[in-house]
Amino acid sequence: MNADKTKNKICKNCQTDFRPYKTTQKVCSMDCAIEYAITENQRKALKDVKARQKVLRNEWQTDTIQTLANAAQIVFNTYIRERDAGKCCVSCLKPFQKDFQAGHFYSAGKCWALRFSEINVFGQCIQCNKHEHGNENQYRKNILLRITPEQLEFLDNNARKNADFTREFLFELVKEYKKKIKELK
Repeated sequence: MNADKTKNKICKNCQTDFRPYKTTQKVCSMDCAIEYAITENQRKALKDVKARQKVLRNEWQTDTIQTLANAAQIVFNTYIRERDAGKCCVSCLKPFQKDFQAGHFYSAGKCWALRFSEINVFGQCIQCNKHEHGNENQYRKNILLRITPEQLEFLDNNARKNADFTREFLFELVKEYKKKIKELK
């Protein structure tokens, strides 16, 4: 009997034939893994930019509340990035960079009630927002440079609340933040 049942695969990066060590392995070597990761990150970034442009041109589908919420999130995040342009990262205080993101103090995925709250979202560097999961400890310390203790208490008190958005609310939200973006530019 043949103990080795792994089949050869084609490397996703260099297209050569290879025998993987693990069944989930996609590339043949560490060099290909690095190149593949860079390419995938660039592809995802381009996809995000295209999605943002599509929403800003009103070309999103309105099939579900989730789709509308995602469209509204794109416009809202664009507003936050414009509003906080020139300010430092709310967590690590790194100087502003063009690739800053809209970092939520209370996660948009877990806390719908604060998802579109301007006092819950500030410009944040990619390192803090993605790689350090919001850099929560520093965010909590430095958020008081931007909001009052009463506003922080409001966020803390409403962090566990749920929100059910209506289509009308989300449409109005998109309109409102598109208008605010124009005013900032």
